Amino acid sequence: MIEDFLSEPNKTPTTPNPSPRSGDDRDPLRVLLIGSRQRVIRERHKLFAKGYAQLYEWSPLQRAPIPGKVMSILTKYSDQVVTELPKLDNKSD
Repeated sequence: MIEDFLSEPNKTPTTPNPSPRSGDDRDPLRVLLIGSRQRVIRERHKLFAKGYAQLYEWSPLQRAPIPGKVMSILTKYSDQVVTELPKLDNKSD
């Protein structure tokens, strides 16, 4: 069946490697919203209003694995990779 879509059935198609470029220190974070259509749209607008993400950065609404729900994905990149986690307690040293 897949052969019907290949221009040369005996040749394996090649795709670009999505791995980071050499020296690329961007740290990807994916945000996934799953819910009713209205709720996902509302949350995307809330995050836009707070300056977190532009509306065009979100994926189009897609069917979620949960019946009757939709999902939308956002990928944000940081300019630097966090190598050490901050302390979470409020105790002063």
